[in-house]
Amino acid sequence: MIKCLAIAGMVIATSGCASWSSKPQLCFSDNPPVNPTSAGEIKAVKFVERRVAATCRPTDVECNLQLRHGANDQIEVIASRALVAGDPPACTPLEGGFETYVFSAEGEYIRVVLGL
Repeated sequence: MIKCLAIAGMVIATSGCASWSSKPQLCFSDNPPVNPTSAGEIKAVKFVERRVAATCRPTDVECNLQLRHGANDQIEVIASRALVAGDPPACTPLEGGFETYVFSAEGEYIRVVLGL
C-alpha cells in the first residue's frame, strides 16, 4: 500500500513539473531543437538548461538553446529568451535576453559571454 502511494505521488509530482524546454515554441519556431551528439555536447547543454531554468519557467517567457562549435573545438551553447504577450500573441526579444556559454570539447565550463 505504501509503495502504491509513493508511486502515485511521484507520478503526480513529475507530471505537474514539465520542463521549460518542452513548452511549445512560438518565438523560436525557425530554430531546430538542440541535438547534442557527443558526451561533451550533452554535458554542456544540460549545464545551460539548469542555469537558465528559473528564467525560462514563467509561462510568458519562451527560451531557446542553440548548439555551435567555435574555435579550437570549443562547444558554444547560446541561450535566448523572448516575452510572449498580447492577443494575438507576439514575441518581443528580452533586452540582454541571450548569452553564449563556452565549453571545452569535453564539456567543461570555460566562460559566459552576456548579450547586450
